[in-house]
This record gives sequence, structure tokens and C-alpha cells, in this order.
Amino acid sequence: MSLVKILLTGATGYIGGDLLIDLLERSSEFEVYVLIRGNERSSTFEKLGAKVVVGSQDDHDFLTKTASGFDVIINIADSVNVSITKAFLLGLEQGKQQHHHKAILIQTSGSGVVLEPTAGEYATEKIWSDLDVQAFYELPLQAPHRELDIFVTEYPQDKVTTAIISPSNIYGVGRGPYNRLSFINIAHERVAIKYRKPYVVGKGDNIWSTSHIKDLSSAYISLLDGLLHGTAGHGLEGYYFVEASQVRMAEVVQKIAEVLQKKGLLEDTNLIDMPEEVLQDPAVMPAFFVEYPGLAKLALGGTSRISADRLRKIGWKPEHTDPLDAVAHEIDVLLAE
Repeated sequence: MSLVKILLTGATGYIGGDLLIDLLERSSEFEVYVLIRGNERSSTFEKLGAKVVVGSQDDHDFLTKTASGFDVIINIADSVNVSITKAFLLGLEQGKQQHHHKAILIQTSGSGVVLEPTAGEYATEKIWSDLDVQAFYELPLQAPHRELDIFVTEYPQDKVTTAIISPSNIYGVGRGPYNRLSFINIAHERVAIKYRKPYVVGKGDNIWSTSHIKDLSSAYISLLDGLLHGTAGHGLEGYYFVEASQVRMAEVVQKIAEVLQKKGLLEDTNLIDMPEEVLQDPAVMPAFFVEYPGLAKLALGGTSRISADRLRKIGWKPEHTDPLDAVAHEIDVLLAE
């Protein structure tokens, strides 16, 4: 039986780098390629066992031509650009027509699509299920990821089989070769390390659904297997939230404070409302938080509660259910930087 040819984008990042490890463990079934911008990192991926395609995601003709040579594309590098995904879909469609490839796209989104601006003062009661297709369609078009999500789910399934993975707040140290840390919990940890104060947005009473990075990778694998074997929903029935637990931000920051106090890096563990200058500090906040004023407060103080019902129906079972277990390891990695 011939190997399934898979093109993975975002392998230099947190999610893609971790998923790559799991894909490469299936070398008897999958032939894995990574799409990267330049040659300088090629040897790293080749040593891991991946093959490398070098090119820019800004070149849509290149993306279409490249995609036509693959059975599966897992797009993690971009979760908002419709043009990039459109180029991939066109290429997969051509590959199916010309070379009888399987033509499967797994697109990455995010549970920010249902993020509520609760400013750390409270948590909304609603928990969104990915089985509620009608409610999902009533979300405003301007919600994060929304335009791309609709485009992918409504793509003609006789041309390309499409599905979407939508992670929640991801935690844990990744196994990839480059970026090994997420951003929401890590932002709080960077803040506490630099300022030696346990800052939260508001009271920290907002709630995020969470998943460990390893469980997120296993979610991609479960979905990929289901699509290859025809047992997983796709198209309008192909939107998959990923979550294993829920946590209040105050609990996360309290744990951070306890870990840092034991290391002698923080004295007072009483939570403090995060000032605006900290929310906009590029030394501790992700670049895109600083680039868009208000985004840091929205993300760190917002509420996003989801349920991965559709994913569990196809057999996915998370192994990590305590989002506080990884805090000490994450902080050790940060302190070693």
C-alpha cells in the first residue's frame, strides 16, 4: 500500500512542531513533508525524518502547484487567511482530478471564535458544543477565524474533503524543534517572572477551556485517521473543538505564584489587577497582542468555554485533564531561556 503524502504547515511553531513528532511516528503509513520559508532550518527537519518543501505562503500559485502533489494538507501556519487556504484547496482539487490523490484538508481555527469579553470579572455560563451546527452558524462574521471557517466548511466535499480543528487554550511544553510554548498561560508566567507580581486581568474569574499540547496533537491524528477511513464527519459536520478541561485564570496565576514563590522569585501571592502598561509590554506579551491594542486584555481576561463532543464521538480521549500540572515545567523552560 502506498504511503499517504502529507504536507504540514507551521512545523516551526508550537502546534505544528508537536504534531510533527506524532506524524513521523507513523512513517510506515505517512510520508511527511513540512513547508518552510527558507533553507536554514531544512537540516533540522530532515534529521527528524521529515522531507522539506521551501517556499512562501504569500505565493499562491506556488501553494496551488505544491498542494496538487499531496493527499493531505494540515494547515496550522495560518488560521485567518482565506486566500492561502483557497490556494491549498485548488491544488488538492487538481491533484485529485489529475493524480487520484485523496484530497483532504485539515484547517486550524481556534475557540477564540466564541470568546466573550468578560475582562476577568466573571465567566459566561454557556458552553459551546461543536455538535450544535445551527448555533455555530449564528455567530457574527467578524468573530475571529469566522470567515475562513465558513469557507472551509462550505467547500464542495466532492472536490476536497475538509475539516477544522479548533483548539482552546493550549498548555504544556511542546516537543517540536523550535517554539515549544503557547501564549495565554505563558504570557501570565512571563509577566510574573519579570514584574515579580501575580497579575491577572480584573479578578481572574474568566474561564478558558484547555487542552494539553500532546492531546491536541492526538486530536489531529484522530481526525486524520477518521477522514482517511471515512469514519469522521467533514464539511458542515467537520468542525471539531479540542478541550479536555476548564480553568479560571485566577487558578492558573495562583499556581504560577506558588511555583515562583518556592523558587524565591516572588514574595506576595495575592493576585493583582494587571495594569495597561503590562498588557502592552512587548517583553512579556506575544507580538500580536501588542500589535492590536485591547487584544491582550480580551484574550487574558476573556471567557471561551467549549466542549469537544464531536471529537470524542470519533474516539479521541485526552490523557491530560489538569491544566495546572504543566505550570512548573513551563516556568523552568522560561527561566532557562
